[in-house]
Amino acid sequence: MDLRATAGRAPGPETLPELQQRLQPRYPKSRELRAFEARWEIRPGQGPVSGSTDRGLQGFFFESEDGHDIAQFRSDGFTYSRLKPYTDGEQVLSEALRLWGLFVEVAAPTVVSRLALRYINHLRLEVPLGDLGQYLNATPAPPQGAGEIEGFLTRVVTHEARTNVRVITTQILERAVDPGALTVILDIDSFRLAELGLGAGDLRPTLEALRSLKNDVFFGSITERTAGLYE
Repeated sequence: MDLRATAGRAPGPETLPELQQRLQPRYPKSRELRAFEARWEIRPGQGPVSGSTDRGLQGFFFESEDGHDIAQFRSDGFTYSRLKPYTDGEQVLSEALRLWGLFVEVAAPTVVSRLALRYINHLRLEVPLGDLGQYLNATPAPPQGAGEIEGFLTRVVTHEARTNVRVITTQILERAVDPGALTVILDIDSFRLAELGLGAGDLRPTLEALRSLKNDVFFGSITERTAGLYE
């Protein structure tokens, strides 16, 4: 889950100890997030000119002991990520909103301008694949006579007018480490641009809409055969 909201109080070194205390013992690992800008330019009649600028402290990164839960408190918003093994969607939303409440206390934002849920799925398919249409509902067609597809990248942006939610659906086919399989990455990023309140009650309806549309896109992207591989 990612929320864009400009912090009313810029993060400072004194903020980290407070967050560390509040997030213990679940998120024992932490570090500062800093930004640097590099420049490289060529001017007529002169040699290359380079330089860098330290943009300073941008926020803080927290990680659970097992590395499965990650939270970022930044000057431009908040992000919560859950890695494998995945839990159910309600647990993810509840933990994300709990941490968001702490961000509101510490950073004092005034309004949420963008709310997003992103899910990255790795689908392992045995080779030879044959017809990709057996596994995916939207696949590119290779040029006639070119042979079998071994890789592709597609990106589609859609807009659901009723909820004003947009979804970026990216499909990538790549070789897996196992020579006997291919991996399809199905990346679904659902988001809404709007001015929203800061409370969990203000955000949850939009989060539920994002999650519902994400589920529709996921199951609309794969066939029953693919779904059966993960039952």
